[in-house]
Amino acid sequence: MVGNAEFLDDDEQFELVQRILQLRDDQLTALCHIAIGFSRETLPAVVQDIRENAMESEHLAVMLAETESPEDLEWWVELFEEAIRNGE
Repeated sequence: MVGNAEFLDDDEQFELVQRILQLRDDQLTALCHIAIGFSRETLPAVVQDIRENAMESEHLAVMLAETESPEDLEWWVELFEEAIRNGE
């Protein structure tokens, strides 16, 4: 499993990662900036790494390990999922 997201058990972490991987690139870019503060200059490379390496992405592991609030991370993912469901 990726990251050291101690706030989640393995099943919860796996589910959250799967949900993150289903986001559109623009949403994933925003999440990377919001959740962990990856610099704007590095965001294209971060998203590319996550897309190419999925569960093995070091950037995804960093996002999970370094997020200050698991609740906030899950809230953002849910917000982006809702936008997808609504065709936005």
